[in-house]
Amino acid sequence: MIDWREVDAVVRGLDAATGEVGEAHGLPQACYVSPSFLEFERRAVFERSWLGLGRVDQIPEPGDYFTVTVCDEPLLVVRGDDGEVHVLSNVCTHRHHLLVEGSGHLDGVLRCPLHAWGFATDGRLVYPTGLRDLDPAARAALRLPRLKVELWHGFVFAHHDPDAPALAPTLTKAAAAAGPHRLDELVTTEPFDTGPFPWNWKTTLENGLEPFHTHFLHKPQHDFAPFPTFVDWDEDDGAVLHPTQLREPDQSFNPLWRNLLEPLPGLGPAERRQVCFIAVPPTLYFGLMPDHVWWMLVLPQGAGEVVLRNGILHHPDARRLPNFPQRVDWIVQGLNLLFAEDAAANASVQRGRRSRYARPGPYAPEEATLPQMNRWLARAYRAAYAELAGEVPVARPEARRRVS
Repeated sequence: MIDWREVDAVVRGLDAATGEVGEAHGLPQACYVSPSFLEFERRAVFERSWLGLGRVDQIPEPGDYFTVTVCDEPLLVVRGDDGEVHVLSNVCTHRHHLLVEGSGHLDGVLRCPLHAWGFATDGRLVYPTGLRDLDPAARAALRLPRLKVELWHGFVFAHHDPDAPALAPTLTKAAAAAGPHRLDELVTTEPFDTGPFPWNWKTTLENGLEPFHTHFLHKPQHDFAPFPTFVDWDEDDGAVLHPTQLREPDQSFNPLWRNLLEPLPGLGPAERRQVCFIAVPPTLYFGLMPDHVWWMLVLPQGAGEVVLRNGILHHPDARRLPNFPQRVDWIVQGLNLLFAEDAAANASVQRGRRSRYARPGPYAPEEATLPQMNRWLARAYRAAYAELAGEVPVARPEARRRVS
């Protein structure tokens, strides 16, 4: 149940969180600790945004699939028999058993374990076991819900609204930064989940996007990348990003501070001397390195709990390098050294945000990405608030009853 008075207070205070650095403050406390507000976010953000779900190269052949749950919504990403990528509800339309878990390959039919109902890879109900006389109209109505799909630089995105505007026009700045890395030519390592972790989903993106803390929390692991820069944010942007300049070309997040793979083909001197951090909220975060790209899905489990899905993108030719698996392990270990420090800090921040004395604090100049993230959120919050609860829900209790 959504507490619309709480949402009303947050929305009315968004101006303070979305101004310029020097004026803007953090989001209100409820945005991070309230289960009611997470339910509002589920409707306002996760049901109304393009959701990054993984990589298209995870499902190279017809029948290949993987699953992902986004804010308690189980989804199935599958390469159809038609060769197209489909994103379907992973919930059987008969008795709501989850259809599959993890990842794997289907031999033509998606079978529910509970009563063996069978679905085609495009979601059509083809075997309504026990109901052989089901008429065509009823059968059609029982197909798996299908989300709108867009592929962007090898990432699979989906939207619950079939009429949602295209994603790519909102990611022009991210595309310009990622273009030299040729992401659609890279392949991912097998993704792995970590967590659950005890903090709000937005904290993951905030921590990843702001470079201010790296001077203090990550010494000396991050000292080879000390020069952050920022990108202006426009009202129609769908990504928040910032490049950080390296001290030398071809450096990376490991104890050696050096590339462990060969530089990606096509990178120029500028790309080989920077890391670029990019968030496509609400779910995708990735970093462009000279020799690889790391990516992460941010998957809320509760107001103060999140699971992270991680993978490394590399050029296919990198597999020819001696000790390639070990090199990837070293890349992951290097990133984990940083993440261990971030994890402790994020958990501490979540504990602090539950304090009765917690108030939004001002942003420093090197946190310029955070009011940008807040502007993206504010756009989603305000649009859903106006539609779901009316302009002044506190004065319209009947509206609160209608949408709760």
